[in-house]
Amino acid sequence: MAAGSPLSDPLLADLREAYLDEDLILFAGAGLSAAAGLPSWARLVELLADGARARSVAAPELERLLDDTGMDAPALATSIASLAPRLRGVLTTNVNHLLEKAFKGAWPALAKVTGDVVRRRHYILKLHGTLLDRASWVFTRDEYDRAMYADPKLQTAFTALFHACPVLFVGYGLADDDFDQVLSRVRAFSGEQPPRHFALIAQETITPDRRARVEASGVQIVPYANPDGKHGEVVRILDWLAAS
Repeated sequence: MAAGSPLSDPLLADLREAYLDEDLILFAGAGLSAAAGLPSWARLVELLADGARARSVAAPELERLLDDTGMDAPALATSIASLAPRLRGVLTTNVNHLLEKAFKGAWPALAKVTGDVVRRRHYILKLHGTLLDRASWVFTRDEYDRAMYADPKLQTAFTALFHACPVLFVGYGLADDDFDQVLSRVRAFSGEQPPRHFALIAQETITPDRRARVEASGVQIVPYANPDGKHGEVVRILDWLAAS
């Protein structure tokens, strides 16, 4: 373990090794938007009744609610960007532009999955679309499945990606339904002998049952203290990793 490690968890040494190998992919969940005060997809669906109504009636309202114009990238986003020298890529379910701001345009943001994703490096793949392209928006589970998995070429690409590359989940809570869906896909695509995947999770939210379910999906939980509810320890861990 490198000097200055923020936690004693031995999994951090494995995470550091994956990062130094330059094949680590970071998967950023809705906690990134929440850090900037923006609503998550789940909250938007609650506000707008359902995905169909949101798409056909309230698209301008959606853009207003998710508009990050004038916002600075939160500390979580800038810490993710600090990993750029050795990070392979970023996947995210956020549609705002906070990551693009944090990376200062150095990494292209892709609003749709392409078959060559497994060969790419240094990109931001926005799995739910991007704010200013309404046609790319993904609200419902069916839309998400169609967008990512209906094309056999994309299934092949994701299988190769998750089988070859360790993944670090950030900005997800164990109670997130979206996290369960992502985990099921990662498990399906990773194969029999996948690389180690990791998730930074607030320790007070971890129950034995939830730990067992997550680890059964091939993801190792790295717990962190979160006494004030602001998840500052995640930023500390990522900054430590970037300084490795």
